[in-house]
Amino acid sequence: MIRHHIICFTIFVFLCSFCAPLRNEILASERQSLTLKQCIQLAYRNHPALQAKKYEIDMAKGNVITERSAFLPQIKADVAIQHFYENPGASVPAGEIGNPAPLGLKLSDKTVPRYSVTLDQILYDFGKSTSRYRQAKIGQRIQQLEASLFEQDLALQVVQVYYGVSLAEERLKVARSSEKALSEHYRTVKGLYDQQVVSKNDLLTANVAMSQAALAVKDAENDLEVIRLTFQKIVGIEPMNLSSSLFSYTHLSEDFKDIIDQYNKSRLEVVINEKQQEAALSKKQAATSNYLPTVFARAQTSYTDDSYRLHKDEYSAMAGLSWPLFDGLSSLGKRRSATAELKALQSQKDAVVDQIEVEVKRAFLALKQSNEAIKVAKMNKGQAEENLRLYRERFVNETASATDVLDAEALWTKACYSYAESFYNYKLANARLYRAAGQPITGEQE
Repeated sequence: MIRHHIICFTIFVFLCSFCAPLRNEILASERQSLTLKQCIQLAYRNHPALQAKKYEIDMAKGNVITERSAFLPQIKADVAIQHFYENPGASVPAGEIGNPAPLGLKLSDKTVPRYSVTLDQILYDFGKSTSRYRQAKIGQRIQQLEASLFEQDLALQVVQVYYGVSLAEERLKVARSSEKALSEHYRTVKGLYDQQVVSKNDLLTANVAMSQAALAVKDAENDLEVIRLTFQKIVGIEPMNLSSSLFSYTHLSEDFKDIIDQYNKSRLEVVINEKQQEAALSKKQAATSNYLPTVFARAQTSYTDDSYRLHKDEYSAMAGLSWPLFDGLSSLGKRRSATAELKALQSQKDAVVDQIEVEVKRAFLALKQSNEAIKVAKMNKGQAEENLRLYRERFVNETASATDVLDAEALWTKACYSYAESFYNYKLANARLYRAAGQPITGEQE
């Protein structure tokens, strides 16, 4: 019995020593920080709308296969059963067909099976099948481009929520710090009021400021909860341990000028428009080809299991030409519609290029402005900290009022939040410039 317990204890110690490294590895992976690049990749993998785009690409691939079938032979097999009911008979007059006397023929019920295999092949249709196949291929490419375009917009959303979480956390941190400072200020004012050093109005003002700070904390907590939920819906996981710092900063370089010069070649909206023009041109060509004939070939073999037939097996082959002489002006309507669509897309391209130029210019100027705003916000924060320190000292020395301290506290709170917001605006402006220039947002442009 003792030996049994010793063996069990030994096995338990061995399993614990074996599982401990594995458990530590799991815990380490759970604590692993998430970079912006990883979050973008997770959004690509988890976002339901992007998954729907991928299914639309599969649908377009199916259309390509469907239209390609026109170039391959169409083979059809038919099985039929023909039933003859009882016939009372038929007579042939004497002297006809060499019959000396009337002939009576009585047919009974019988069932005749029939089997046939038919092969049809279009030899030449003056571009009808080729145009439809080209439209399907272009449609597939357009779906792929639209998925890539959605990825760019999704990456921009990830940047917004990623640093939005950091900004909301920083705001909550500032709000709690302000609440703590105002609570201490209220206790100080209350002590002075008890000593009849300050007026009751100063006490009430400090109390109101403390209550407003508590509401600001609740407001910041609600904003953080909403942005965390938004992050989870976009990225697919909860925002835990975000490693890319909100306050990391790289001075603006002139490399963006090269990006701006190439924006009209990189924007997917322009490429999609060009592909849509190709599709409209193919529609126009297909409508024109409807006026022309189609050359086809057909081969058929059949077998009829009928004892009265002299030849049960039949074989036939033919080549023909089918020419639609009048289709109710359907082809004319399709051709005019395709022509108008092509012209509309050409005009839309000019409008898209103009809009992109404005977007890139606005994004570049916004980036430059946010770059300068960081410097101003940093100086403003330093000045607000020094201003708050001075007024606190003066209040203790009774050379400043409680209201002056509250104003300095509010100024400091606003300066701290503006400092964090300036970095957020810079991060977002940086990503928007890449998006406006048609460059991929990978999370490595920090």
